[in-house]
Amino acid sequence: MAGSYDGEWLAAVVTGFGLTEVAVLPASVSGTVWVRASALVEQQPVELRVGLSVDFPAELPVVRLHPWDALGVQPHITAGKGTVCYQDNEGLLLDQDQPEGLVSWALEHALAELAKGVRGENRTDFTEEFEASWLALPSKVVLHNVADVPQQACELNVIWRTNSEAYVAADANQVLSFLQFDRLGKYTMQQAIFLPLPAGSYIEPPRPDQAFWTAAELRQWLAPGLNLLSAKERRALLEGRHQHGIIVVSLPRPSQGVALFALRYQSTTDDHPLLPGIDAKLWPLQLLRLERSYLVPRGGGQNTLVGKRILLIGCGAVGGRLAHDLVQSGVLDLTLVDDDLHASDNTFRHVLGYPRKGFVAKVTALRDELRMKYPYVQVTSVKSTIQSAYRAGKITWNDYDLVIAATGNPTIELWLNAQLHQPGIRVAALFTWLEAYGIGGHALLTHVGQPGCLRCLYTDPDASQLLNRAAFAQAGQKFSMSLAGCSARHTPYGSLDATRTAELAARLALRSLVGREHDAPLLSWKGDPTDFLAAGFHLAPRYQASEEQLFRNRYLYVAPTCPVCGSNVPAND
Repeated sequence: MAGSYDGEWLAAVVTGFGLTEVAVLPASVSGTVWVRASALVEQQPVELRVGLSVDFPAELPVVRLHPWDALGVQPHITAGKGTVCYQDNEGLLLDQDQPEGLVSWALEHALAELAKGVRGENRTDFTEEFEASWLALPSKVVLHNVADVPQQACELNVIWRTNSEAYVAADANQVLSFLQFDRLGKYTMQQAIFLPLPAGSYIEPPRPDQAFWTAAELRQWLAPGLNLLSAKERRALLEGRHQHGIIVVSLPRPSQGVALFALRYQSTTDDHPLLPGIDAKLWPLQLLRLERSYLVPRGGGQNTLVGKRILLIGCGAVGGRLAHDLVQSGVLDLTLVDDDLHASDNTFRHVLGYPRKGFVAKVTALRDELRMKYPYVQVTSVKSTIQSAYRAGKITWNDYDLVIAATGNPTIELWLNAQLHQPGIRVAALFTWLEAYGIGGHALLTHVGQPGCLRCLYTDPDASQLLNRAAFAQAGQKFSMSLAGCSARHTPYGSLDATRTAELAARLALRSLVGREHDAPLLSWKGDPTDFLAAGFHLAPRYQASEEQLFRNRYLYVAPTCPVCGSNVPAND
């Protein structure tokens, strides 16, 4: 029984929908109840199987065509079982108070999908879902594709680390970049042919219950790509090959991107099966998409960020999370600078957690974690203060697209701000910091030669000392505290506060890198001040502004008398 919905209940609903010859079938081992029914699809009689899982009505009914090829081979029907993919479940909201309606809705949409297949209206969906169809083919070998999909026909390599671990790549360095290894060790390399098909090409997936393609059928399906090659290109690509080998094909999808599939061949001669008249035995290969250009956008990142280089100074609670956010967004080239050690005191607010290997440099631990988690990322770690690294020539500002400072040390960051506004410097800078007890966090973007920089916040002709005008906390208060003496002093805030600040900074950094923010905004978020006030501290007037007001006024902090960027402020400001 599927919850309280048994086979008799389902049979009554299916009959009420208008299907005929309805009969209850035995429930499956998993508890799914099934009925059999007859229907007409474009005047063709077919048999359907309708099932309700134990989770119905929180799950859609299953509708299957029996046998699966009763209407010919169609898109959106799984080979063998005949399950009709009539609805994308991503983000689907079901009205669980209308179980009869859900069954009727499922039948209506499943029959409509079958009718489109009979009329040939969804024929191009074979191309759209080609990779899913290819996965249904029997194959004992899985190739891991780490090669960026080429635009032209070319040679690729299949690098075998073991008999069961193989990578399609341009070269061994591409495999190293994916695995984050320093060396591959022993491996063998096999050449492969890559053939892109032009947009609009159509291939009907092979049936998993029948013999795979012949060499003649393969040439027929790949003819659009082969016809684009000149005679010289064909000779260079296909002649003089071994008796056996691998072919990788890209098939443009109607919506976007390409489908990739691979196969291996054993020819009866030493000639390639893509040459006319050559006979060969063919086998499908499974191809796991692991190339950078696929993984980054699949996870929500932007491929346009891949070539950007960021210098991240400060790898504490904010900087550690910021590094992860940037990499997950598509920034794969980071240089980390920090001279601090990751200690057990940081366990519950640092992204690295408990330092199980004892005291270790934050930059080293963070670099290793990023390389362990994310393929293709390039992380350089510099265990040093930024001043020492700069004096030693380890850092050149113009080598980067963006410098981010998350040190929590305003003295160092004011020095950095001055350095980055020197003549000849072209890199933008972003400063981010978090206030005590999580009452708020800030991110400030600055560009050389434009008004607005970190020093503007400390430029107040009415103040007798340097005070941060962005602060939510009243000036003159000390927030550091200790639970175990002077050696363990820290500013109180939590992991969630660091995460929120890192997100604010990351979003601003990305806007700068893709060219959507050319000015110098000061962005702030406000937190709950309850603990801050309970500890006896006082808020600054700026905290009283709403977040909408703070955003609206994000450019108004610029100080015309700023000793760093003041000369860049227009005279009428």
